[in-house]
Amino acid sequence: MAGVLLAYSLLASTLLILVWAVYKCALANLGCFRFNRTLLLSCVGISFILPVFILNPFWVADIVENNVEIAFNPVDVAYIANTVLEQITPIWDYIVTLFLIGVIVMILYFLVSLVRLALFILKGEHIKQDDCRIILHRHNSVAPFAWCGYIMMPRRDWYEFGQMIVCHEKAHIECRHWIDLLFMQAAIIITWYCPAIWLLRNELHTLHEYEADSHVLASGVKREEYQMFLIKKTVGARFATLSNCLNHSSLKKRITMMLSSKPTGKARVRAFVMVPAMALALIGLATPAV
Repeated sequence: MAGVLLAYSLLASTLLILVWAVYKCALANLGCFRFNRTLLLSCVGISFILPVFILNPFWVADIVENNVEIAFNPVDVAYIANTVLEQITPIWDYIVTLFLIGVIVMILYFLVSLVRLALFILKGEHIKQDDCRIILHRHNSVAPFAWCGYIMMPRRDWYEFGQMIVCHEKAHIECRHWIDLLFMQAAIIITWYCPAIWLLRNELHTLHEYEADSHVLASGVKREEYQMFLIKKTVGARFATLSNCLNHSSLKKRITMMLSSKPTGKARVRAFVMVPAMALALIGLATPAV
């Protein structure tokens, strides 16, 4: 069972590398934030669905030997088989064991992050403002962040930049970005060793910040005032990868994206590059030799 899970993970990792490469080359610099976010999540999901069909036993051809006379002595065949297994099995066992250890570590990290978030919510000072649930905490070194309907920030930031922070983090909550991050965390647990999944999560964080920034500007906040606020709040530790911290993405990229013109509908045509790329990858991975 563990070997099948590792094979599934390797196939998914190969597709994720392809998704990241195509996205980075063709789509990353477009201003279609919601479109790119949907495309990225869909491609990651497809990368974990296609390996199920590749590993389906109905795809594996049964080798039937009819009227073939084996000339080997059964004792010799058993000796050769045991010799090969003695050389191959330990290496495979080590790889599978290392993979399972990584999966367990990622699950523990996820659970620890959830516990830390729960403690922040329970120990903080609760404030109700309109439809927002604001949690004030005493850790001034932690940047403001949002998760699952809660906006958490240091008590000092509430008095200095409270309304601006709420406006930004409320955009994360309304767009349900925390669900995206939970989905990516589940993908990381299965393919923790693949650099592409970590890079894709960073790209998703960036899209979240772009989308939140656009919501803030659309609400009527002046662009210069908002940019100055971001410059002042770029410092601070990021709490957890499960949350959308205010300083998760590059400030230079975010300001540049605010100044860029809105993309036309033709820009989304580039997304179709992903279709032949995924199709070729599926054909290649489904071949018996691979």
